[in-house]
Amino acid sequence: MELGDASLQAQEQHAKMLERVAAEQRGRSMVVPTDPNEVQIMLRAIGEPVCFFGEGPGARRQRLQTKLGSATVARDRGEQIPDAVAEVLGAAASGDGYAMVAAAQAASGSSKFDMAAARQAAEETAALAERRKRELFYVKADEALQEARVAIAADSLARAKQRVLQEAARIHALERFAAGEEASAAAESFDTDGGIFASVVDEAARASCVLATLPRLRPVLSENAGDRPLQGIDWSRCGRALVVGGFGAVAQVWDARKLRRRATLRGHEDRVVDAQFHPQFGAPPFDPASGRAAIATASADCTAGIWAAGQETPLARLRGHSGRLAAVRWHPLGAHLLTSSHDETVRLWDAGTGRCLQVQEGHHRQVHGLAVHPDGGLFASGDFAGGVRLWDLRSGQCVWVVAEVRRRTVSVLGGTVGASSSTSDGAGVATAASISSFPSGASAGGAGGPTGGGGGGIESVPAHATQVTSLDFHPDGRRLASAGADGAVKVWDLRACKKLLDLAGHSSVVTSVQFAPRTGSALLSSSMDGSVRFWGSDRGEPLGRVVGHDGRIMGATWRGTDDARVATIGYDRTLKVWAHDMDF
Repeated sequence: MELGDASLQAQEQHAKMLERVAAEQRGRSMVVPTDPNEVQIMLRAIGEPVCFFGEGPGARRQRLQTKLGSATVARDRGEQIPDAVAEVLGAAASGDGYAMVAAAQAASGSSKFDMAAARQAAEETAALAERRKRELFYVKADEALQEARVAIAADSLARAKQRVLQEAARIHALERFAAGEEASAAAESFDTDGGIFASVVDEAARASCVLATLPRLRPVLSENAGDRPLQGIDWSRCGRALVVGGFGAVAQVWDARKLRRRATLRGHEDRVVDAQFHPQFGAPPFDPASGRAAIATASADCTAGIWAAGQETPLARLRGHSGRLAAVRWHPLGAHLLTSSHDETVRLWDAGTGRCLQVQEGHHRQVHGLAVHPDGGLFASGDFAGGVRLWDLRSGQCVWVVAEVRRRTVSVLGGTVGASSSTSDGAGVATAASISSFPSGASAGGAGGPTGGGGGGIESVPAHATQVTSLDFHPDGRRLASAGADGAVKVWDLRACKKLLDLAGHSSVVTSVQFAPRTGSALLSSSMDGSVRFWGSDRGEPLGRVVGHDGRIMGATWRGTDDARVATIGYDRTLKVWAHDMDF
């Protein structure tokens, strides 16, 4: 049976479409130059116009790839192709872009292309860019920044001293209790006034209760929080209020006990991506009616906002970033703010004056994740390249490029045949420590490449394979949790400079990670896979998983007063509070 004209025409069109798709696929797999001048040289050599009206460099390079792909398909079918195209395709087989340009020059009869000189120039440019990444540079601190650093140093040292004393009391108590001694006698033997010891007596019982409760959490409160998806959530330390950001360019303050909206903060021009309560909000001597700063917000409009309790207009708008903001964090002292931005910087602000005190450079991709150490002396930032850096606020120095140290296995022929997991021996720790003292702007060579150099068998890779989305410090100040778009959650030891835990379970982007703020016994992670997972912070064992949102979960946070409740927000525009039946 013969096909009609319409069917034949349809078959012909289908064959042409398949040929075009095959040509595009072959073209995309070919290595072609990125320099616009070199692309034009190659187009001229194969007989194509060097430029069409309105065609940009990217479209011109794509056209070159498609034409070369079509020629490859035709050659594979046994068809004759022009000699100039054949020479270019022959050079393309080597994967050397310089050889391709040289072949194109020769085929077009132009002046000979100096391939060696071009390759040398490219190598020098790459080496210069790498040196700039590693370059040590200093920025002069003005008087305001120096005063801020002195205040931050004094406060952080006092907090560190208190934390160390509490840790010593905890260890002392566990030793005494293990020996069968009464709690009062143990307290008296360590601290006569019992002040430091008071919170240690029931710590183990409280942590055990938290771990036992997590698998039985259920949604006890749920409200629709608007007509746009939500993003960014924080629970006040007093446990009575929640603040939520969202795509609607507003932030909302909610009564956490009954889940009723108390205020809508208006002033941003684009979505509010993060929000956080002042560290002293709701606790004496903080007075909500005083008009003091109570909430900070970060927005995609490149600004941050500072808001007073009960007021729906900002006290101040912090301007200076040239890219959208990703996160905002209060310093524990309450007088300063930190913001991360897609302009590849982190900024330190004076919350009282709204002045930018410092622009922290050093990342080479958009900065997203941000966390401040409980003592206030350090902060961590994560970028879209998977890198995490630990910074000293008192000096502006990068004290550690967080990286996973691996030992490469080298064959007798000198080729790398595999890499083992993180080393925990002395060599691995020493390698990590060797990249732990880079000032502002310096970059560790090991983050993303060999650290030892010359085939030493040890390499360090970035903390995550893709974007770092969230960071959080453990209350004990010794551990840092990181989460990324690769679906991984990792815990790092800040003293040994190595990875402690690698928690796998999420199947999509992890949107937030947070240690239980009161006990530190558990870690939560929320994900766009629609779940919140709980993990033991010491061994990383799975403790439970809750699902309740219709789609992606955009953020989650603990109630800091007792670690007994969790609040979550979703792309489905709902705000939910999770608790155990007995707690509710």
